[in-house]
Amino acid sequence: LTFLHADLTKAREILALEDRLANEVEDLPEVLPDRFQEKIAAHPQGCWVWTASTNGVGYGKYSIGSRTDGTRRLVSAHRFAYELIVGPIPEGLTLDHLCHNRACCNPDHLEPVTQGENTRRAMTARKRAKEA
Repeated sequence: LTFLHADLTKAREILALEDRLANEVEDLPEVLPDRFQEKIAAHPQGCWVWTASTNGVGYGKYSIGSRTDGTRRLVSAHRFAYELIVGPIPEGLTLDHLCHNRACCNPDHLEPVTQGENTRRAMTARKRAKEA
């Protein structure tokens, strides 16, 4: 019976390790601060899911700046990641989540579009979801 208990304990340890590894995003760009990376979990569809605080509708919030010099402010996590990795968001455009996951911070899942196009796409996605 002791050997069965040992095997069961080892199996639980392996499953716990697999769960932890499944939630880690591999090969995050080094430009992302460690403090930011710690707040991201992997998703099977490739999303970098924000696991820290969000605003009322599901977008990640990330604080930047310093309290001591008064530059501390909250920014959208997906916009922060996009601008660090890809570059500035063109003026007059917003980021559309192609994956339809508001908590996603993966720049590969974000596309700069006009607010009108973003709204149109969201309405189309909602309509398809209702039909499904």
